[in-house]
Amino acid sequence: MLFFGICLITLGSVVHDLKEKYRLDDISSGTLFSILPFGILGGSLLFGPFCDKYGYKILLALSCFLMFAGFEGIAYAPSHLLLKVYIFLFGLGGGSVNGATNALVSDISEKDKGADLSLLGVFYGLGALGMPFIVALLASRFSYEGIVSIVGFATLVLGIFYLLIKFPLPKQSRGVPIKDIITLVKDGVLILIAFFLFCQSSFEAIINNWTTTYLTNYVLIEPGKSLYALVQILLRGESPLTEAERELISAYVSFRNECMFCMSSHAAAARCLYGNDAGIVDEVLKDMQQSGVSEKMKSLLYIAGKVQILGKEVKPEDIEAARSLGANDREIHDTVLIAATFSMFNRYVDGLASFTPTDPEEYKAMGERMAKGYTMPQQPAE
Repeated sequence: MLFFGICLITLGSVVHDLKEKYRLDDISSGTLFSILPFGILGGSLLFGPFCDKYGYKILLALSCFLMFAGFEGIAYAPSHLLLKVYIFLFGLGGGSVNGATNALVSDISEKDKGADLSLLGVFYGLGALGMPFIVALLASRFSYEGIVSIVGFATLVLGIFYLLIKFPLPKQSRGVPIKDIITLVKDGVLILIAFFLFCQSSFEAIINNWTTTYLTNYVLIEPGKSLYALVQILLRGESPLTEAERELISAYVSFRNECMFCMSSHAAAARCLYGNDAGIVDEVLKDMQQSGVSEKMKSLLYIAGKVQILGKEVKPEDIEAARSLGANDREIHDTVLIAATFSMFNRYVDGLASFTPTDPEEYKAMGERMAKGYTMPQQPAE
């Protein structure tokens, strides 16, 4: 039950890392939670007939091996599709372990059965509470892949241990007659209880993981993650300005602020996004008014330049000039917001006296990554 508790809470503990690794949005990452209950349901349906015919030993060992595969898959799956498969296997093993351990304790407890079953609940709680604690404690020293993988190997060792110890003999070594199965399916009370348990397990799996994700991403969010999220919204979120135009504005403001790192990296990203028109970026940085961008874009860059000096430098006539050239209020708003934000970023970067690369190839590679979106780089394991 300790590992079943870990199973239910693991996704929520590492979902932010999975979103970054596989570039998932909130909807796609949410579907990962919905896969887990189906795996648990499958395990819950299979464990009974399997244990009756083959005993607990084989099932518990196989379940641990499935959980091991699930842990390793969550850590190292090469694609989003395979990640879903591993999550299903993860739930399948967890559901089997949950059902089989409860049934086993019930079978071997001659007295105080309720107390023994309650003890299983204690271990479940330790697993559910312990996994987020382990991830948080070790996150500064190890990658999430390493942490999840180590826990996975613990389930592998447990599965091997199950193969080496004795368990009660199978109850129905010849299997359960089909007629008895049909009788059970027709039992309305049994179906009602099964339906309740299915909903309870689903809610437990989904809500536990959502809660962990909420606490991690919205209550205990790190400053670095906040800044990356802000840039992602400004430069890749919804806007009437293209991604290339927004990168150009950020590079232009950084150029005026003489922030070498921000100017070079965002100029590189803008070149990637402009494609065949990449030369426009260098034209703007050399002489914006003589560059080949549209007159509307020049008016927006002119406003961005004034914001870089001081917000109050922007006059009503500057806004009207931009409107007369076709800029709408949202485009003007986004230009001002990007300019103001990057003036802050420029001061932040230069104020830290951080290392600034000088090799253009480094910025080219950086721009190619940034053109795909902004996610916080993984910290290398020490």
